[in-house]
Amino acid sequence: MHFQMLANKIYCSAFLFFASSCVHAMSDSSYVAKIKLSKEANGIEEMSWRIGNNGRNYIDRGSMLGTVKVKYKIGNTSYSVNTAECKASLTKNQSNDISVQFNLPGGLNLDEVFQQLNGKVLWTARFQNNSPAIAEISDLSFPLPIGSQDDSISVPDNLNSHNSIIGNASFMYWIPYEGYGQVLMMTMIGNTSLEFYTGQWNNVS
Repeated sequence: MHFQMLANKIYCSAFLFFASSCVHAMSDSSYVAKIKLSKEANGIEEMSWRIGNNGRNYIDRGSMLGTVKVKYKIGNTSYSVNTAECKASLTKNQSNDISVQFNLPGGLNLDEVFQQLNGKVLWTARFQNNSPAIAEISDLSFPLPIGSQDDSISVPDNLNSHNSIIGNASFMYWIPYEGYGQVLMMTMIGNTSLEFYTGQWNNVS
C-alpha cells in the first residue's frame, strides 16, 4: 500500500463487522450491536452483539480495536507511528457513534469513527495532510485483537479465524471451534483494499 496526498483528505479504510448465526438470519432484528470506548479513549474495548440476553465481546480481553500503525514521509522527514502509543482527542462518545482524532507528527491527522448501524459496526479511518508538503504513506496496518485464546472459556467456544485477502473483495470471519454458533464477519466497504494478512498480532494491511 503506497499513496501520496497534498493538503487533502483520504479515506484509507472502511471495515464492516457483523454477527450472524448458523441458525438465525443476518437480518434478524434480535441482533443488537454494542460498542464501548476504551479507557485510554483511543479506540474501542467492546464490540458485542446481544442475541436475546446473551452476547460476547469479540475484542480480546485487555485489548482495544482501533490501533493504526503507519509509516509515512512528509517533505524529507520520515515517521513511524503506532497510535496505541499516542494520545487521542475524543470528538464524540455516544452509544452508537464514537469518534477519536490523532494529531500525528509532521502535520498529519487521523480521524477514526466507530458506528453501530442496523446491527453492524462500521470502522472508518481518514487521514488528512495539514502540512504544505506532500505526505507519502508507505505502510499502513490495522491490528485486529480478535480471536486470541481465552482460557476463561471452554475450548470449543474459543474462536477460529479465517481470511480471504483479495483486494477490495477481502473478508475475514471468526467462528467457534465447535463449528456452530455465533459468527463474526468483517468485510471491506467501497474501495478499501487489503494487501496481506500477517497473522502476527492479527495485522491486516
